[in-house]
Amino acid sequence: MGMITPSPDSYGESLSTLKFASRAKNIKNDARINEDINQNALLRQYQNEIENLKQELEKSNKGNQMYEMVNSLEEEKKKALEDKELAIRLLEERSKE
Repeated sequence: MGMITPSPDSYGESLSTLKFASRAKNIKNDARINEDINQNALLRQYQNEIENLKQELEKSNKGNQMYEMVNSLEEEKKKALEDKELAIRLLEERSKE
């Protein structure tokens, strides 16, 4: 809205107001909801991110658990082989006696 007067003394001011109003009517606004400011939207975003990180951590832990399990089995295998060799040596010694 622009206010003008028919007075000749304010001709320049009225003309300037009309030019401004002409430019202003071409302005177009595109209203959007800014979700970054909405705390509920931020909360949902952070909850989703936390869930994704938990899933990644579980996958990583499963990989680590499998690695630890394999190492444990390998150690048990080595111990079993050592026990077997020891038993064979003891049997050989007994058979010599």
